[in-house]
Amino acid sequence: MSRDEWISAEQACGELGVRKQTLYAYASRKVLRVMQDPSEARRSLYSARDVAHLAQSNRRPRARADVAAGSIRWGDPVLETRISGVHNDTLYFGSARAVDLAQSLTLEDVAARHMGVAVLELPDVGAYAAANGAFGTPMARGLAVLADMAATAPASLGRGRDALARDGAKVMAHLAYAMTGRTDGLLHSRLAKEWGLDKAGADLIRMTLVLLSDHELNPSTFAVRVCASTGGSLAACTLAGLATLSGPKHGGVAGKSLEALRAGQAGTFDNFVTAQAGLRPYSYGFGHPLYPDGDPRAHAILQALDAPICRTVQDMSVFLGIPSNVDAALSAMTLHYDLPADAALTIFALGRVAGWVAHAIEQSQSDQIIRPRARFTPAG
Repeated sequence: MSRDEWISAEQACGELGVRKQTLYAYASRKVLRVMQDPSEARRSLYSARDVAHLAQSNRRPRARADVAAGSIRWGDPVLETRISGVHNDTLYFGSARAVDLAQSLTLEDVAARHMGVAVLELPDVGAYAAANGAFGTPMARGLAVLADMAATAPASLGRGRDALARDGAKVMAHLAYAMTGRTDGLLHSRLAKEWGLDKAGADLIRMTLVLLSDHELNPSTFAVRVCASTGGSLAACTLAGLATLSGPKHGGVAGKSLEALRAGQAGTFDNFVTAQAGLRPYSYGFGHPLYPDGDPRAHAILQALDAPICRTVQDMSVFLGIPSNVDAALSAMTLHYDLPADAALTIFALGRVAGWVAHAIEQSQSDQIIRPRARFTPAG
């Protein structure tokens, strides 16, 4: 297909009458073909033929069931939130850009902002040792300690924001202790001490935790909100989020991304890509349906890291013709600082718990249950 048969995101949105988020969702579902702009690596172009065909299809009346089904798969927004959202390729926390807040705030600061309280102080949980050390990995310990808490924690139903925020601080503190074994200092400092990082490394962890603290209605956050809609406790809601994050298509992408980056370092990335022919690059750290021109979280982390490994990430991105996402950036950080193989997932979980708690509180305050309908197909 010649160059003049490819159009910009703005042109495609104009012809379809949709916002960029919806356009990106179409591309993610392979409804539209997309390519990197040869003259500008951070821009994407869309097949004019596909756009015209989709525009014609969209003019036909659609059943409500079809609209609802499309919304669930990277489609149009389905829930109201004031916590975070993606607009014009930019992640916002409230009215501020996430990358701006990440320049100076700590995770505790942004958690308070997400929850709508003035200050959030994590309680001392040094005496609480249930499940800590009983399992080998931080993820296993985190799941175990949340399950233990959820068995006795009070339901969120009918309780005020301040009380729920205190519950949330308790959940964050217990999860941090379970996953790091430390209770001393701010969360980024605990991780830095655990991994022996210098001041620059600690600050990069701080920034990364903030950037990962929320990302609108991702799968784990949706699981949290479903649990909160039933009145589940903050511990139970967070357990639902952490369990969902553990999947290889969500937080578990970090493991495959690390494998990909090691192949890039070894000069065998082409072989890696061939071996992963059944997977989309998103599964190992490249491309994002909400950021076709590049994940701003990845850009901020890689720019701050400023290490030779970042060049490897860029070379891999050029090879694929797709920008890197935050998972590739986490893998770059892991390799540069020689962190444990599961460090990226630990950072992801400890950062995202701030958003999970905030979403659980927001959903609980709405007093609405989340109960979609199923499209039943009788057997036979």
